[in-house]
Amino acid sequence: MNVVMKKLLSLLSLLTVLFIFSFSNQSISDEQGHGTSEHMEHKSTSPGMIHMSHADMINSEQDFLREMIPHHQEAVDTSILLFVFTDDKELKMLTEAIYTSQSKEILDMRLSYARWYNLIPTGASYQPMMRDLNLITDQERETRYVQDMIVHHKGALDMAEKVLTLDGIHEETVIFAKHILESQQLEIELMQRWLKGAEASQ
Repeated sequence: MNVVMKKLLSLLSLLTVLFIFSFSNQSISDEQGHGTSEHMEHKSTSPGMIHMSHADMINSEQDFLREMIPHHQEAVDTSILLFVFTDDKELKMLTEAIYTSQSKEILDMRLSYARWYNLIPTGASYQPMMRDLNLITDQERETRYVQDMIVHHKGALDMAEKVLTLDGIHEETVIFAKHILESQQLEIELMQRWLKGAEASQ
């Protein structure tokens, strides 16, 4: 790969990160109709927040996409932060994989939502599930990330299972939900093994 191509790929990666962060920080008016959006209000939650609460909110395909977009965004944002700070090779690979796959899925979901419902989704009443990773030591940050991401992934599994029980959903959503069930279960197993290893080394 020549130098010019490497610089272009590096610039593209930086622009992608900025693009993702711009969506996570925007605040738009309530969903009211054509070209409007849904207001997302993030509130602090306890580490013990029950992941089932998100699945309980899924009563339609539209609910699923509206909740899954900020759910993915939270995973992307926390993964970016840990990727920067961790030196653990396994966590480096995991956070990069989550960032890469879920950033693309966020874009796909937003495009589908706009196409199917003629609206801009920004998260509705999504409640964050993961604890703050700032102002703690590196080891604490790694452990907290893995613990919370396991619960976070289990929430995604519940949401995916719920949407697959609904009638009349698009084939794209069926494929996406099944992919979540497969890929995130594998990541949960990886994280559970990592936790066991971390506990054994203490």
